[in-house]
Amino acid sequence: MIQIKEEGQQSIYNDHRNGTDGGSSLEINGERLEINVHSEGKGENKATFGIVVGTKENFDGQNCEVNINSENTEINVTSDSGLSYAANALVAWGGGTIRLNSGNVKISADNVINVKKNSLVEINANSLDNIIQLDGSIVFECVDPSTDIDSDVVVNLTNSNSYLNGNILVTNLGDGHSGTVDGMRLGLSNGATWSTIEEGSFVNYLTFNGGIINNNWR
Repeated sequence: MIQIKEEGQQSIYNDHRNGTDGGSSLEINGERLEINVHSEGKGENKATFGIVVGTKENFDGQNCEVNINSENTEINVTSDSGLSYAANALVAWGGGTIRLNSGNVKISADNVINVKKNSLVEINANSLDNIIQLDGSIVFECVDPSTDIDSDVVVNLTNSNSYLNGNILVTNLGDGHSGTVDGMRLGLSNGATWSTIEEGSFVNYLTFNGGIINNNWR
């Protein structure tokens, strides 16, 4: 078992620094991976993260990836900031890639996935009969009018023990931004559930075979 506990901003971090390297890859294998990150939410940047691939223009995620192949993965990210968006579990920015495609996954955070600038996050992309439990939203984040918000997110929930309890949204989309998202793919089958409460939650490609959608827009 690999267990990571962090009191601070992030736990696992991978980026492409200043264009001076060719990127990097991290692969985690084993029976169980557990990540617990907590922040007091103080200071200028109140956000906290579980796994981060790329952060900003000169620390992007181009050619950087994290592949988690654990049989069981649990990630919990919390913050005392009082903000509803401060705790982020899987963060891929600037071309970064995160994959959790081999085992059972349980994630709890304000945002289970946060992506921007042509990044990729996959959870159970091959539609295996794994238990996937996601408590938190999926967000495509816009920072400014020049930010490319389109990224690819693939989440497949294949059984009645699997769920996404959260919204799927574009956030911080300001005036003058003409970008769109067309890479959100969600699979719901065999009693798997997606429950959303925010108007504007969306999916670009929905694979539906006996799944359940609870739309409780406020």
